Amino acid sequence: KTDRSFTNVCVPTCRKTYWAKRKGQAALDKENASLAATGEPPKLTKFETDKEKLRRTIRTALSSAISFEDFSGKLLQQGVTVITYDADVPDSGRLCYVGQDLVRAGAIAAGVMARLIRPPEHVLIVSGNLRMESHKGRVDGFCRRLLELGFSEDAYQVIETNEMPDLTSELVAQSLVSDSRLHAVYMANQPLSGCISGIRKARRAVRPHIICNDLTPAAKRYLRDGTVDFVVGQTFSQESFQAVLAMYQMLLRGVKPKRELYYTDLRLITQEML
Repeated sequence: KTDRSFTNVCVPTCRKTYWAKRKGQAALDKENASLAATGEPPKLTKFETDKEKLRRTIRTALSSAISFEDFSGKLLQQGVTVITYDADVPDSGRLCYVGQDLVRAGAIAAGVMARLIRPPEHVLIVSGNLRMESHKGRVDGFCRRLLELGFSEDAYQVIETNEMPDLTSELVAQSLVSDSRLHAVYMANQPLSGCISGIRKARRAVRPHIICNDLTPAAKRYLRDGTVDFVVGQTFSQESFQAVLAMYQMLLRGVKPKRELYYTDLRLITQEML
């Protein structure tokens, strides 16, 4: 994301790190004692483990970075390898990306949507922020596939809600009230609860079809009760595992990823699969 809350970094501490710090500090103290005996000033007085150096580098980069690209660039300048997962930032200098093929996810949703509605019926596409690649990719894939399936460009309307529940509810309700031919909603991003709230506010006699991404607890609940028709799901555990595996291979074995993009499995989830 492009705000100051764009990232979370986890660098755990373990017993091995504790003893490495103790031994490193003892060695540093011994070295400083030798320097003091010859009248030379010590270079360092506090030993830092590799993890502590990494934490300090990350904190320093975060304190001044204005975007993920800037944050990644600062880390790369300090020799820190960056792998993105779930949401990609192609121009950040990252080593590789592990996550969903966003364009394909949108295309899958469009293929299913084309079986639920027919021209001249319209579909509302709800996105968070189209300036973010992780949001724009799904919308692009959906629109492109819908056009390939014979729908015209005026068959869909795209709104941005910054993933804010109240704004999503308000804009979805306005769209449904103003366009009587809107018979379906594609939730490219969250929040699904805001979308459902907006549909209820519009008080349509017939509920619009809904296809969303990601099997969140809310999506599972609405899919189970029939409010949502289909969910295009991704395997988050597979994403995190592949990202950690790529980092392990790079750092401990010196093996770089064989390709830049590692796409995880996509699946279309129905009510019967819950």
